[in-house]
Amino acid sequence: MKNLMLVSVIWFFGTTAIAQTKNEESKKETTKTISQAAKNAFLNEFPNASKVSWEAEDNMFEASFKLNNAETSATYDAEGKKKEVETEIEINQLPEAVIKYINKNHARAKLQEAAKIVDDKNNTTFEAEVSINRVVKDLIFDSDGNFIKEIAGD
Repeated sequence: MKNLMLVSVIWFFGTTAIAQTKNEESKKETTKTISQAAKNAFLNEFPNASKVSWEAEDNMFEASFKLNNAETSATYDAEGKKKEVETEIEINQLPEAVIKYINKNHARAKLQEAAKIVDDKNNTTFEAEVSINRVVKDLIFDSDGNFIKEIAGD
């Protein structure tokens, strides 16, 4: 019985150490793959950002950070050109037409989060994250609150 307990303890700590090492290696890989031009562009535009973390996907680089107490993300291409900025907003800051659309078309939905998205052409869209029977969806609206599309949530 003691041997079984000892083996279990060794296995637990061994797998935990391996997982931590792989996680640290993964973080280093992500940091290495972020375009320097994207990092520089971000630092120039958001010098007061805090809690910055980066993700790379398909030659695009997303910085997630806090700015003025709001969760924000900015996406850049490899040359450092900003593609969009998404900023968390209060639900009551959504256009009235968004709320009306959700109430009419998703009456049982619970509105969980909202964001304002500004792209590289200065077009503004709004994202409303809703939960319908435990299924999360992102509803996208134009600047006037007109429905554009629905995206499966995270």
